[in-house]
Amino acid sequence: MTNIRTTALAAFIVSVSTWLPIQDSVAQSQTDGGVALDAQGRSLSQLNVSIAVFEPGVPDDPLEQRRLRVDANIREVEAVLLPFMLRQVLVESDEWGAVRVLPTPDDAAELLVSGEIVRADGEALELRVRAVDASGFEWLHDVYVSAPATDIGQDPGRLDLYGYQALFDSVAEDLRVARELLDERRLSNIIDTSFLRYAYELAPTVFDGYV
Repeated sequence: MTNIRTTALAAFIVSVSTWLPIQDSVAQSQTDGGVALDAQGRSLSQLNVSIAVFEPGVPDDPLEQRRLRVDANIREVEAVLLPFMLRQVLVESDEWGAVRVLPTPDDAAELLVSGEIVRADGEALELRVRAVDASGFEWLHDVYVSAPATDIGQDPGRLDLYGYQALFDSVAEDLRVARELLDERRLSNIIDTSFLRYAYELAPTVFDGYV
């Protein structure tokens, strides 16, 4: 049954792909109060965002772990928790489409955010964050550092959104600024490319020449 569904969906995507070149011009011609919309009526600026679970950044050497005060188990939890904190900030900004946290990176994502924990020792948080859209264009690749928890009157042993709000706000703002540098055609192309990448995952032979 799964194979039948996959085949049917792939066939549908093949038929849709024939009008993809037209979709770009249609998307840009649709407006709502001056806001460019895609074929489904979504604002082109409201890209869907996928946040992959972060790399925990745990050294392989146990001695190095102790020197850096890295607890592997805690880091694994933080690597899952922190993306959800970023998701919360992006959702509350109301600047984006659907914002999801994924267990692994998805090349078909309209905008994929990945990260690595550089430092998380109860005193401060340091993250290396990278964002790439479906076309392969890199939006940002930077290191974000929180203020030490003791500087903001927070219990150093706590890890919550309050203590690191400024860090995640900075990431969200940098993503917004990066998006503002792209025109409507670029945004439309990102959405179309994401669609084709998803189609390629379902039927790689059919869509090999499109991606």
